[in-house]
Amino acid sequence: MAGVSGVNSVYVVVDDYGNVFHVDGTQGGKGSGGRIQGLPPFSVACSSSHGGANETCIISDAAGNVWRGKPRGGEFKPL
Repeated sequence: MAGVSGVNSVYVVVDDYGNVFHVDGTQGGKGSGGRIQGLPPFSVACSSSHGGANETCIISDAAGNVWRGKPRGGEFKPL
């Protein structure tokens, strides 16, 4: 089961294999956010602050590992 979360019309999707994707909800484009090594299922949460100027997403796995990244591109890094 894939985890999905969005902020300001941009979505982050992570599949059961740890593949992360950035999806533009307005234009429909999809880009890779790399691959994380973790134990599925994965959960995704995204939020923004400072009037939408700062966007962040967090991915967690079944073992309690956590990664952080930007919803508009780039890879997710472990915390």
